[in-house]
Formats: sequence, C-alpha cells, structure tokens
Amino acid sequence: MPSADVELPELIRRLREHDPAAVADLVLRYEADIRRIARVRLARFGLRHIVDSEDIAQSVFGRFFARLGAGGLEFESPEKILHLLAVIAANRVNSHARRERRMVRPAANGDDSAAGPPEPADTRPVAERVVAARDELDWLLNALDSEERGLLLARLDGKAWAELAEQHGVEADALRKRLSRALDGLGRRLGQND
Repeated sequence: MPSADVELPELIRRLREHDPAAVADLVLRYEADIRRIARVRLARFGLRHIVDSEDIAQSVFGRFFARLGAGGLEFESPEKILHLLAVIAANRVNSHARRERRMVRPAANGDDSAAGPPEPADTRPVAERVVAARDELDWLLNALDSEERGLLLARLDGKAWAELAEQHGVEADALRKRLSRALDGLGRRLGQND
C-alpha cells in the first residue's frame, strides 16, 4: 500500500502516462492482497486446482489498467484502489465459477432431471481447506484495527461478550455491533455482497 495519500495523485498520473515504473509500483503494492483474496475465493468455489491466484491477479491488473486508460476513475485513497481491485478479483473468480458450473451441468430444457445431481460437498484435501481458511483469517486480522482484532481474537478464544464488555467498560451490545460492522465492511471489500 502507498505509505502516504500524497503519493497517490502522482502514482495515478504516472499510470495514465503508461510509466512502467508506476505499473510495477502498483503491482508490487497490491498484488499480494489481490492474490490472497483470489486464493480465498477460489478455494470457496473449489477452483484452486483449475485457476491460479496469479492468473486472477494478472487479469485484475489488466482490467484495472484498461479502465484507468479509458478514464473516469478517480481515487481519493489507496484503500479505494484496493477496494476496486478486490471487486474486480471477486468478479473474475465469480466468472470462472459460472463458467465451470456451465461446463459441469448440461443445459436444461425446462426439465430438472437434465441438470444432473447437485454439486458435491467440498472435496478438497483438508490441508488445502486449512491453508485457505488460514489465509482468509490472516487477511481478515490484518485488515482490522487493533481493538477490532483484539475483539475478534477474544471471541475466537471463547470469551463471552459480557466478559469483554466488562474489560472494555462498555455495553456488550456496543462491542458486538462494532465487530459486526467491521466484519461487514471487510465482507464488502472482498466483494462478498456483490
């Protein structure tokens, strides 16, 4: 991520001028986040054996640069760039998932029997599911501020809202709502609510 918002207008200007160093800078700053988002979503759809997160990232950056070149994109902060890249990544994975479902299921002529059996349960190896879940949790924890991260970790450790409320000196509902809003915001950043 850019270290300061003041760098952003200069970076965008250089990107619009097709400066290779600016392209490399943007990719360096955001590729890890985009690949992490792609890995999590690909794992969720069971597509990691078909599509690699690197392929998704390349596609995301290609679409981003095409849209930037066409004009009309303005960014107030580095987070806005990450949000757009995350949405593009989510859409790219969704497209792969739709394409894969079309290939697996024959077209139905209004007859449900032609659709075939329902999709099987997640058959990925346990290790792959654990790695995907750990990647998602790492990204989630790093995206939260320190207080929200502490709340989430405490809840994952089994602490009750009442105990946490007493420690923080606020109502349990207030803490629950704060964490819920933070997680909802991250869900939107991942494009889960699109």
